[in-house]
Amino acid sequence: MNTTSKKFSRRGVIGMLGAGAAGVASYGMWSLSDRHSSFIDDAEAAARDRPVRDHTPVIAGDKAGRTLVMIELEGGHDWVSTLVPYRDPALRSLRDATLPDMDSLIRLDDRYAINANLASTGTGMAFLHGVGTPNPTGSHFEMAARWRTGDAAGTTLAATGFLGRLCDELDQGAPVTGVSLDGNNPAILSRKSVTLGLPDGGDLEWLVSVEPWFRNLRSGIEGLGTTAADDSATVGVARTNMGKALRFSALLEGLEAEATGYPGGQLSDQLAIAAKLLGSNTGVRVILVSLGGFDTHTGQRGAHDALLDQIDRSVAAFQSDLERRGLTGSTLVATMSEFGRRPLENGSGTDHGSASTALLWGPVKPGVHGDALSLTNLDEDDNFVATMMMDEYYATLAEKWFGVDANDVLATKAKPVDGLVND
Repeated sequence: MNTTSKKFSRRGVIGMLGAGAAGVASYGMWSLSDRHSSFIDDAEAAARDRPVRDHTPVIAGDKAGRTLVMIELEGGHDWVSTLVPYRDPALRSLRDATLPDMDSLIRLDDRYAINANLASTGTGMAFLHGVGTPNPTGSHFEMAARWRTGDAAGTTLAATGFLGRLCDELDQGAPVTGVSLDGNNPAILSRKSVTLGLPDGGDLEWLVSVEPWFRNLRSGIEGLGTTAADDSATVGVARTNMGKALRFSALLEGLEAEATGYPGGQLSDQLAIAAKLLGSNTGVRVILVSLGGFDTHTGQRGAHDALLDQIDRSVAAFQSDLERRGLTGSTLVATMSEFGRRPLENGSGTDHGSASTALLWGPVKPGVHGDALSLTNLDEDDNFVATMMMDEYYATLAEKWFGVDANDVLATKAKPVDGLVND
């Protein structure tokens, strides 16, 4: 990896250390596990002597080795501007300024057309319609918490995240089973498996750089990561997390130095790292990435089109990268977002809504799945009425994709969707 990267600097490391133990721990593992790592005094020798290891997946048969890359669309994804119900007579009474260019839409069938900014990947995608939660509140914080923990109703938010619980079921003792490239996102918080949260993909540099300054930094932090008998619980967790983060550096040494073919940008950079991790045979099964900017109260048309363009070009590059690595058949890409946008625009934008459409790429059945959201049969707040609950979507990812019993990762008895992914 380039040791002169502009994304991370010595000043940045010092700033991170200045946040105290909690700041350093943010590079640690999002896990409630009480497992502890052992440490070797010579950090550089340890890095040389710890090879990247292969791990046998927990699921046997045709689901062995499958992986999931979840993209969190932060702010509230507006399905109407993505999967346009172009022939619905109610559309023009609700939307005008926020609609994409209707003449350039990519028609899927006699009801829906894809925003032209998904031109590269759109016709091979699966769109899962109507996904939402009961009693949506419109609060970013509350609704994001529901999606991240996997609690559709938001009544008993779990201490772990949905993706973290998937990692617990998929864990085979790999150094890391799940990785968030969106920092310490609660969605990846696990009970027993090791899951890692990184604040920014570029920040991997401090873990792998051979520059003496960074080597000395890692050596010092590895010492701090050794727990002491008189540590408080908080300090003990911080120390353990720091140590685990350093252990993962041995695996990162095997990653390629450069990624080619990616367009650049937040999502692109994260997906480039995701491809490297998946191709490194380290046992990582779940990766969380993110793209912000979907809270489009104003100027939605241009902003939303630009976001879809970034998604399209980034995912297209990611899929090409996976094909080169022989991973296209085993990698599913799916999205989540805290809510959709309201049916009626507010002028140049839309406000917080309820249900939306999940987007999926990879081994899927292309086209529109699920029951259509009605533009006219709205709830008492004039919002869309969900036709599918979020836990049904999650059950599909667990059972149909990974072969994990949905009851092991969800509190509800949710039924998975048939025919969405290749199971």
